Amino acid sequence: GFLVGRFVLPLALVYYFEYSMNQGLAPALDSPPAPSYAVYQVCYQVGVLISRSSLLLFRVPLPPWAFAIMQACNAAVLALRAVRAGWFPWPARAGLDFAGVVVLAVWEGLVGGAAYGNAFAAVRDAAAGGDVE
Repeated sequence: GFLVGRFVLPLALVYYFEYSMNQGLAPALDSPPAPSYAVYQVCYQVGVLISRSSLLLFRVPLPPWAFAIMQACNAAVLALRAVRAGWFPWPARAGLDFAGVVVLAVWEGLVGGAAYGNAFAAVRDAAAGGDVE
């Protein structure tokens, strides 16, 4: 139905990719010069906090599937970083490597939090308008 196809599946994919990154890929980064797993998790949670807290100020005007696609791209980038593919665009210098992983962790949190917040706000709006199953 409406809720499953429009909201539940995209959110499930967002969280699948997030947990794959947080539990599978991020621990593989726990060697210098990459930030530690704990730093990665803090950066991720900061991104989630910012995006969920900003829902009262604005909503991201994207369909739920866009967040799933963005999170899949994030997972692909982190996987490439985790295996240190030779053509990966981040330089091997410690400062830029650290910054790149931190930015990716915050971005992962921003996307995940926005997906959650926007989906629940959209369901609330649909229910208020009588557009439910």
